[in-house]
Amino acid sequence: MGAERTSGEGGFRPFLPDVRYGEQREVLELFCTVTARDLDELAKAVAADSAAEVRRLAHRIKGAAATIGANEMLSVAAWLETHAGGPFRDQRREVLHLLKDGLRQVQDYLGQLNGDGPGSVPSANPGAGGGTPGG
Repeated sequence: MGAERTSGEGGFRPFLPDVRYGEQREVLELFCTVTARDLDELAKAVAADSAAEVRRLAHRIKGAAATIGANEMLSVAAWLETHAGGPFRDQRREVLHLLKDGLRQVQDYLGQLNGDGPGSVPSANPGAGGGTPGG
């Protein structure tokens, strides 16, 4: 664990030990595309007060976050999945914002990989077939 860093420690860093550095971009692009769509659907489910749909989407986001090592997103989505209904309904909008912030961190990291985001590309050995950038 500890593969993901908060923005105060330099932003998101993926934990993809079995994915080559060049393939990370593809994995992260797919994560961003699918998760953005899921977060849009989640916002609608929260607005409609549909606990079952909130739970389903939180579960999807949790699994996707686990796949790339987005540990903070995983924890937030797991909490939301567990507390989709009941007395914690008022907190769902705040949790949705936390998930959107997590997605933005991944998008920022992806922008760095593509050379169009703020900062420089994280230190990594592109020739190595599976290490974790920055770690």
